[in-house]
Amino acid sequence: MLTLASVPQLPLMIVIMVGQGLLGRKQELQSEEQFNTTMKTYHDIEQITAHLSAQDDELLRQSHMIIHLLMASGVTAEQLADIQTQALVPPKVGNGATSASTVTSNNGVTPS
Repeated sequence: MLTLASVPQLPLMIVIMVGQGLLGRKQELQSEEQFNTTMKTYHDIEQITAHLSAQDDELLRQSHMIIHLLMASGVTAEQLADIQTQALVPPKVGNGATSASTVTSNNGVTPS
């Protein structure tokens, strides 16, 4: 009697095994595609990094050239340091007055 009960289960086991095989293949294809995408992204990042590094090298080369030309034209190291300091300081807005973009308080009324 037990043998007769397991006979209908055999076709169902085959269907389950085929389904598991298909799902496994699908997951394998998805994993492979994800790996390929990751490798392409990594390659793109390497190219961008190399490009940025080349730009950094060119900026340093041009900066050294500018410094050399300034010193050759008679600019002292002290004057050069002053120029570099001025380039780092942001410009002031007006002469002590507030800028046009300043938000007034007291419901838009400016104190007089």
